[in-house]
Amino acid sequence: MSAEFIPSNRLEELLILASYDAALRPVFSKELLESKLLCVVERAGGDQRIRSWNLHGRNVVPIFTSLPRLQVFMQDINRRLYHYVEMTGKQMFHNIRAMHAFLNPASDYSKEFYPEEIAELLEGSGAVMILRG
Repeated sequence: MSAEFIPSNRLEELLILASYDAALRPVFSKELLESKLLCVVERAGGDQRIRSWNLHGRNVVPIFTSLPRLQVFMQDINRRLYHYVEMTGKQMFHNIRAMHAFLNPASDYSKEFYPEEIAELLEGSGAVMILRG
């Protein structure tokens, strides 16, 4: 985990605030769906697919709130093999809705998402609980 989590965008500011104030979790959840998120992809031929990793004993798709969060995660991984794509949170969660996801792994503010939570988030019936490192 990093020594200090310095927010680089509005979503990360809300991420920190919502981790301390449950009343802000619905605001964060809405912003999460509307903001741009990043994920790692593998390219094979002309195709690309979202990459998953084994994190904490579970196969998950790591997703990131900013390029600095992705760079921290990728620092020990051969970056030439992978690329990243950016899409709205709504698009991202729709693409990975049947999988487990992990927001900002290797970060002081993170969240694991189960497929059921992703479905609730997309339906608008879920508010995200955030982990602090």
